[in-house]
Amino acid sequence: MKRPAGLAALAVLGACAPRPVPPPVVDMVALPCANAMVMQGAVPLSFDPKEKDEKTTIAILDGRSCCIQDADGSRRLYQLFALPEMKAPYILSIRTSPWADTILAPRGLLLAGDGTVMRSTSHADFIFRGEQLSALVRSHPGEAYLVVTSDTEVLGREVARITESVQVTAAVMPYGGAFIWHSGLDTTHRMTLSPAGHIEVTVAPFPAGDGKK
Repeated sequence: MKRPAGLAALAVLGACAPRPVPPPVVDMVALPCANAMVMQGAVPLSFDPKEKDEKTTIAILDGRSCCIQDADGSRRLYQLFALPEMKAPYILSIRTSPWADTILAPRGLLLAGDGTVMRSTSHADFIFRGEQLSALVRSHPGEAYLVVTSDTEVLGREVARITESVQVTAAVMPYGGAFIWHSGLDTTHRMTLSPAGHIEVTVAPFPAGDGKK
């Protein structure tokens, strides 16, 4: 029996469609971890104040990332970024996206040129904006590096993101006029906070008029 041409084409497309890449599985116990952060090899965050355009840098925390062991024995993956040298203030947007049923448990550290921690975020600073878990941080003088690391305080916890969708349907009535009704669907995506995942960091100009405050 011959298969219809349309079904055959769909079968071929289905076979060629790329499979989603599974999230990295990292054995934190087996990783070689240092007792201090490695300050070499920082990824530069670019921003052109003349263009006043946002610049986004992407990274991934996985088994190949740097690892640090804290004094209490906890271990964290991290990525070091070099902040742009600018006199005018700017906004750092730190974001992570769901990866299958996991999402990075992010934490941001702002360091001085010698590696001293000047400020840090907490898990409460990261909220869902759309599908991404993100925090907004204003630049401060004297800060030279941004470190995005996994937050050991919340690893393994579950977070849920509820997505709402609304559909509008219209039907023309036989005697004239139209009948319109709305239907909705709530979808809950449950994710486990992981030591690994996607990182996006965007440098954006500070809103006009606010930089003088």
